[in-house]
Amino acid sequence: MVKNSASSDFINMNLRQLGAASIQAIGSKMHLVTFEISDTVKVSYIYNVTRKDKFFLQRTEPYAIAKGKFADENEIVEFIQKDIESFRNAAGSRNFEKFSAIGKKLSNMIQNVEEMFLTCNVDGELLEDVSSRLDSIDLELKQIIQLSQKL
Repeated sequence: MVKNSASSDFINMNLRQLGAASIQAIGSKMHLVTFEISDTVKVSYIYNVTRKDKFFLQRTEPYAIAKGKFADENEIVEFIQKDIESFRNAAGSRNFEKFSAIGKKLSNMIQNVEEMFLTCNVDGELLEDVSSRLDSIDLELKQIIQLSQKL
């Protein structure tokens, strides 16, 4: 438990230095961190310290997305630092609200797919159709990334 606490203290101290507006401990192993990028843009994360002193990070705002497992305190701080810098840059875009809305839609779609999988007996042809359309959207997104000017 002492290692978990020391790890969290190190991470939280560094996140405060990066400008975290709030850090809440939820129990001893889970932490909610919020950055206020602008008057209208907040970026929030939840990180957990695992039993093996590894870390799991999820961004919860402006849309939910799992960011993965991290081996040590420095990795998670470095990831959040780069992510916050990217959001500070992106927040100035006139398309930020549209981008954020798309992220929320995708997050909701994942929840719908899970509900469908866990609670419905869906015809295989319908699943193939959905999969095909998702492949098309994925390809379109990759093409947009290739063709768009980088920040």
